[in-house]
Amino acid sequence: TEINIGGDVRTSSCAVEYDGDRYSLTKNAPVISYGEYSDVVLATARRSVESAPSDQVLVACQRADLTLTKTGTWDTMGFRGTCSPGFMLHASGDAQWVLADSYGDISARTMLPTAHVLWGGAWLGIADAAVRKARKSVQKAARKTPGVTPPAAARLAELLVVHQQLTDTVFRAGEKFDSIADDAEALGAIGFALQINNVKVTASDLLIDIVGRALLICGIAGYREDSELRMSRHLRDSHGSAIMVSNERILNHNAQLSLVYKGL
Repeated sequence: TEINIGGDVRTSSCAVEYDGDRYSLTKNAPVISYGEYSDVVLATARRSVESAPSDQVLVACQRADLTLTKTGTWDTMGFRGTCSPGFMLHASGDAQWVLADSYGDISARTMLPTAHVLWGGAWLGIADAAVRKARKSVQKAARKTPGVTPPAAARLAELLVVHQQLTDTVFRAGEKFDSIADDAEALGAIGFALQINNVKVTASDLLIDIVGRALLICGIAGYREDSELRMSRHLRDSHGSAIMVSNERILNHNAQLSLVYKGL
């Protein structure tokens, strides 16, 4: 990210500057995930000082070429491994580390689909764990009254329907990406951009719904930190999914794309 721009990774204020076969870059980044521990930091920037904010490149800043000065802290209730403080980034190195491909192409063909599918997979894991706790709660109640279906069993059945929707969303997205991974035209199509953005929004919304339903099934045991059915981490991390690149930002972007999309 970049100061005064936020999470809009398709816009840059900083720019790459060149001196012969070397580049230099200074970027004020309010968030760099695991920056202190990385061997390489991938930074977006304008292609040159004359370039427009959307004419971007991706710079692979090597640790030996990099100076990071911490500018902030990262104290959150979970979220991104709780390790994403802000830094002033200064990098200078061989110009070969400025990738030749446009960042717009990299984003459309690699970064966005990979991130949204893998995020969806991580969120599906949270959903799986929440469902297991809910199922355990209902089965425990059933054992207390053999032959009688617990009232929460109907809620569990409804929960499994929503969980199946999330499972199908994530796996179908992965299969779609795999099927066109070598087709640059398909990866760059507006229709695919809409689809892969919808995966992120849908998966995060479904996760929040699933965890909420599971918590209702578990009841007070889900709130108790001393309970095997505790849901604190699941509740915390599920809501983080909708703001890790805000769904509102993605939907606004989709709204713009839909104005020119001629599919369906």
